[in-house]
Amino acid sequence: MIEKALEASSGKSVLFLGRLKHFTKEEVEIFLKQYDASFSDTLNEDVSMVIESTMLTPIEDDISYEIYKAKIPTFRLDEFESLYAKKIRPDSLLMALKLSNDQSRLIRLLKNEAFEKSLYLKLFQLYDWQGEEVHASDENRDVTTTFVKRFYNPEQFMDPAMIYSPITLMSIVAESEDAEVLEAMLHFPHYEIKVSKGEKRPRTLKEMIALNPHANETTLQALGRFKHKDIDYFLSQNDRLPVALQESVFSRANEETKKMLSQNANLSDALYEKLLQESDDVVAYLLSFAKMTKERLDKAQSHALFSYVGSNESIEAVLAFLVEREDIALQQALAANPTVSSEILEQIYSRYTKEVQEALCSNPNTPAIMIEKFAKEGCYDEILAANPSTPLEVLIGYFERGDDGLNRALASNESLPLEYLQQLQLDSSLMNILSNNQTFTKAILHGLGI
Repeated sequence: MIEKALEASSGKSVLFLGRLKHFTKEEVEIFLKQYDASFSDTLNEDVSMVIESTMLTPIEDDISYEIYKAKIPTFRLDEFESLYAKKIRPDSLLMALKLSNDQSRLIRLLKNEAFEKSLYLKLFQLYDWQGEEVHASDENRDVTTTFVKRFYNPEQFMDPAMIYSPITLMSIVAESEDAEVLEAMLHFPHYEIKVSKGEKRPRTLKEMIALNPHANETTLQALGRFKHKDIDYFLSQNDRLPVALQESVFSRANEETKKMLSQNANLSDALYEKLLQESDDVVAYLLSFAKMTKERLDKAQSHALFSYVGSNESIEAVLAFLVEREDIALQQALAANPTVSSEILEQIYSRYTKEVQEALCSNPNTPAIMIEKFAKEGCYDEILAANPSTPLEVLIGYFERGDDGLNRALASNESLPLEYLQQLQLDSSLMNILSNNQTFTKAILHGLGI
C-alpha cells in the first residue's frame, strides 16, 4: 500500500508530520528521489500523501485533522521506515558508513528495528566503542540496548531494567543457537561479571561464547587467536572444537585445560595419545571421560590408571572386553557405572560378589532383588538409602529408624515420596541437601505457582 502511494506521488511531494526517528531529512530526500517525489514539511496543494509520526504538536494535530477531511492517503512513520529498510542496498550502505565513519548515523540505523537480522549485525560490527565498556557512555548504552531488544528473549515478560543488567548479555550468549549472533558478539568490548572466588564458570562474554556449542568455526578460531588461558579453558570444553584448534589449545594448555580437553566429545585420536602421556591427574580424566574405542583401549591397557575406564560412561563399544578383564579395581568401577545394564551387573556380581557389593549398592541399575538382599545384610545402608532404585518399602524402613546418617542419604534420594521429604525438612541441617533434590524443589516451586 505505502509503496503504491509513493509510486503515485511521482512529480508531487510527501508531507512528513512529526519528528523523524531514524533517518535525517537529507536521507529521506535521497530516498524519495527514486520515486520522483519530494520532501515537504508543510501542507500544500502539491502533497499527495502523508507520513505521520506518533508524536505530534498541537499545530500538527490540527493539520492532521485537515488531512483527514481532505482524504489524503496517510501512513505511519514506522511503515515508511520499514519500506526504507527493505529498499536500501546493504552493500552501498555499509560501504558509505565505512568510508564516512559516521557513528551518529550508524546509531540511528541500529535503532531501526525494520532492518533484517543479518544487515543489523553487519551494522553493529561497524560501531566504534571508543575503547570503553558497554554502558560507559550514552552512545554505548544506546547500541547495547538495540542489541538486547533484538536478541534477549526471556520466557516471561521482560523487566525493562534487564536491558541494563550486567547478566543480560551473558544470558543472550548462553541461550543463543544462532551462530551469526554469537560471531557478532565478539565485537562487544571486554565485559565481565563477578563470580564466586575459585568458581570455574565464564566471567566474560568471550569465555561464554567459547563454551556455546552453536558457535561456528570462524568464531572459535577467532577466540583461539586470543591465546588467553581462561578462554582456552572454556574452548577446550566445546564439543564443536575443530581438531586443528584442539591441537593449538593443547600446545599452550595448563593441566586444568588438558583435563577439560580430555572430556571433549570430539577429541581426536592423535590428541588422545598425547594426553595419555600427561600427568596422572590428566590421564585419570581422559580414561574416565573420553569416548572409548577398541583402538584407544589398547593404547591405555598398560597404564597404571587403566581401571578408571570402568567409570567411563562412553564404553559401550568395549564393554564386553572390559567385563572379561581380571582386574578388581576395574570391575568395582564397572559395578558403580550407571550406564552398565542390569544383566551385566548381575554377571559381575556372580564373579566377584563381596568385592563389588558396595559399588552395586550405589548403582541405580542394580536389580531390585539384589538391593533387597543387600539391605537385609545391612552392610551399606546409607549407600542404599541414597539409591533411587532402592524399593520404597526399604526406604521407608530406613526413614523409620530416625538415624542421622540415613536421613542425610534419604534427603538426597529423589525416589523418596514427597511426604517423607517434607518431614525431613524439619531438620534444618538437611535443607542444603533437600535443595538439590528435584522431587522436593519441584514441589516447592509448584506450590509457589512457578
